[in-house]
Amino acid sequence: MTDATTDEDERDRASQEQPDPPAAVRVLLFAFCFALLLAGFYLMGLAFDNASITLFTIGILLSGGAFFVAMHRPER
Repeated sequence: MTDATTDEDERDRASQEQPDPPAAVRVLLFAFCFALLLAGFYLMGLAFDNASITLFTIGILLSGGAFFVAMHRPER
């Protein structure tokens, strides 16, 4: 077997082992991440009005967490 064929076989096997989640799950995940992102932005804006570093930090963590959850794909 050639190296190209071996690489293609490995990619095919890896994609078969990790199927995409069902469409309903992806929509719910998007809605959850979008809500987290907007909540984080809201808290960051609210922190400026109240001069609170704690609210701003929580807003940063929520926004960052939304990106992490959306982009993270667990290895199996």
